[in-house]
Amino acid sequence: MGVLDRDSTTSPISSAATGFGFAAFAVGVERGWIKRTDALERLRTVAANLRASEQSNDAFAAGKNGFFYHFLCPDTGRRIWKSELSSIDTALLAAGLLWAGAYFDDAELSEHVEVLTDAIDWNWMRHGQRRISHGWHPHGKSSGRFMKYHWHGYNEALLLQPLALGSRTHPVPADCYDAWLEDYTIETHYGQTYIFCGPLFTHLFPICFLDLRGRHDAFTAEHGFDYHANAERATRMQSTYAGANPDGFASYAADCFGVTASDGPHLGEHNGRRYYTYHARSVPCGPDDGTICAPMTAAALPLCPDVVLPAMQNFHQRGLLNRTFNDTFPWVAPDLLGVDVGPTVLMIENHRSGLMWDLSREIPQVQTGLDRCGFSPAPTVGVHAAAH
Repeated sequence: MGVLDRDSTTSPISSAATGFGFAAFAVGVERGWIKRTDALERLRTVAANLRASEQSNDAFAAGKNGFFYHFLCPDTGRRIWKSELSSIDTALLAAGLLWAGAYFDDAELSEHVEVLTDAIDWNWMRHGQRRISHGWHPHGKSSGRFMKYHWHGYNEALLLQPLALGSRTHPVPADCYDAWLEDYTIETHYGQTYIFCGPLFTHLFPICFLDLRGRHDAFTAEHGFDYHANAERATRMQSTYAGANPDGFASYAADCFGVTASDGPHLGEHNGRRYYTYHARSVPCGPDDGTICAPMTAAALPLCPDVVLPAMQNFHQRGLLNRTFNDTFPWVAPDLLGVDVGPTVLMIENHRSGLMWDLSREIPQVQTGLDRCGFSPAPTVGVHAAAH
């Protein structure tokens, strides 16, 4: 049915991790980890199951109006853990479908991808507002209720926006992107000036898929750097912050950084510090409890290898390259998370070959969406070679 949220026998399926998984199959074929025919068979089966469950009339099955619940039961594909129909998790799932469809160019898979992505009613998720809601719960009134939060200001939904504006069937108006830009803030921390968002994953998730090098929307054009450069600056800031280590966490250093949304060691106070379980950790403004997610650091490799490679080597020497850990507590996460490992696979491949970025230019609704968001045309010379 999909990719588990974590490598645990009790884990549900994660819609977002399934999106990363779809795209990762392209990397697997490129690197000889799996035969193309075997990859296609698996992807066709999962896509067909997603399609069947989304089209169910059961309000608690996988989908409604094209959107998927955040977490699904591995056995039935039904909603689990009282999770919401998630707009960002559906966007990540849609991205994985579209990128896999572009890579494999297979008629059966392409049909599933088209049906699933065309079904997403982005305007329904706006429910009359300028901005897209974070999600919808099938609780409360008989018709359910939308979450009170909407996507605005810079964050991981940078990926969602061009998918919503570029939809072949339910495109949102350009004013939705204008509303998204309204709450952007430029901040300078530890020598880096960038569009601020604290957790590292928020900068990396869109860049896993979108090639935004040399492309500017209205905001980045005004400030003179693109989103690729912005993610690089955020990564460099994290390295410098860890090197300065203002809160005195054990092992923090320029080659030991990576604060993001992740598992953590403990909920509550311990030796005068507060530690969190799963939480959207953020620097330099917090919350930061000394927890480092090494896979997310590795996912920044194509942005600034001079900073990320030393950290990867450090993690590798300690046997922590694929782990989340906290040396202050101390603690090492027992589980791997799909939304951590997936970006690592895609971004290391982007560093090696630019595969995901190349595929993004072959997906019409993605390029249409970027155009409708007001992005400048892609450069024709020089910029794409920089990744290789």
